[in-house]
Amino acid sequence: MGRTRAKTRKSRKSDNLPSMNNNNASSASMDSSSSFEPEDKRSKQDESEEINSKNDEDESCNQVKVHVQPPTPTRQEHRPKPHGRDPTKTLNIAVSSRALFNMEEEHKMFKEKGVDECIKMQLSKENEVLLPGSAFSFIKALNNVNDALKKRDPEEDELITVTLMSKNSAQVGIRLQKSIEKYPGLKIQRMSLTGGTSPVEYLEAFKITLFLTSEEKDVKEALRRGFPSAVMSTQHTNPPSETQLRVAFDLDAVLFSDESEKVYKKYGHFEFLEHEKKNRDKPLHDGPIKPFAVALGKMQKKFGCTEDKSCPIRTYLVTSRDAEVGERALKTLRHWGLQINESHFMAGAPNDEILKAINPHIFFDDQKSHIDGARRSGTPSGHVPNTSCCRTEQELAKTNLFEK
Repeated sequence: MGRTRAKTRKSRKSDNLPSMNNNNASSASMDSSSSFEPEDKRSKQDESEEINSKNDEDESCNQVKVHVQPPTPTRQEHRPKPHGRDPTKTLNIAVSSRALFNMEEEHKMFKEKGVDECIKMQLSKENEVLLPGSAFSFIKALNNVNDALKKRDPEEDELITVTLMSKNSAQVGIRLQKSIEKYPGLKIQRMSLTGGTSPVEYLEAFKITLFLTSEEKDVKEALRRGFPSAVMSTQHTNPPSETQLRVAFDLDAVLFSDESEKVYKKYGHFEFLEHEKKNRDKPLHDGPIKPFAVALGKMQKKFGCTEDKSCPIRTYLVTSRDAEVGERALKTLRHWGLQINESHFMAGAPNDEILKAINPHIFFDDQKSHIDGARRSGTPSGHVPNTSCCRTEQELAKTNLFEK
């Protein structure tokens, strides 16, 4: 009886063992005698091993799928770089809210009743779109240049960036943003609402190349710190070109320093002419708007069509200088590497008609009488006030040019 039971158990164990070849038969016999376990425990172990084996197979399949079908690049990887992330690679223009939009009514409220009443007025008109101001067409034309640059090279990162800088409270920002969005083609990349602080304090932080505002005090302070700036004023403006940015400059005390103008004021017209002829080969010193003109010229060269009338950027000189002393002016521009498309030497004649024919988006001049005439003719004009009276004695210490 005992032998029969042992034989039966041995027979059952033999049925549960996997089939082996002759080379493994002896080792299988040793395993059967040394690792005998109850049937229910072996069944659970076999079931666990079967599940683990199945999981290994699934993982192996998944790995194969990943290897065979690598992830494709997302669409975002092919998008152009965000605009203006590196301010050192862009031409940075700052414009105040009163220069960009017509906010004379709001400014009057501020002057008469204070900031709190002005904010209430702005909030009550939050859904009313602001009308264009004197710098509006210029700012919009800058965006057209960006579009032309991106069309030429989708990867272009040296673009023009516009920052709206305003002393307004942040609460007014919603109305400003809504107004911006209502005008097709008007794009403002950055906004700085200073809540009463002068925007001049942030020009360096924003790496500003040109600052346009209606506040003459801020312009003078910006010029004193070395930032090209001009005063904009509410005025009627002519319909501008929609395809070409046109910028016109005066020379003395604008692109050039006021050194020659001082000679004119001190010694008169005849001596001024003689002085300029005598110094025809000597470049004039830098003026307050030169950095912006040079940066704009760099943008123009990107199109490779500086002499082409259809180039997206075209520049002009409109000056009271006589043609006979134009040589020194033109040689100075050549010395700088600054190419101007058109030069108009007016010899003291009014400039309003020539500006009307040019129809620029903006004209820079230091003489208030010239600015007033240009504005009457519908030319958006930026006044560059002479700040030499505010400079230090060291800055004013120059050798008398006439005696050289």
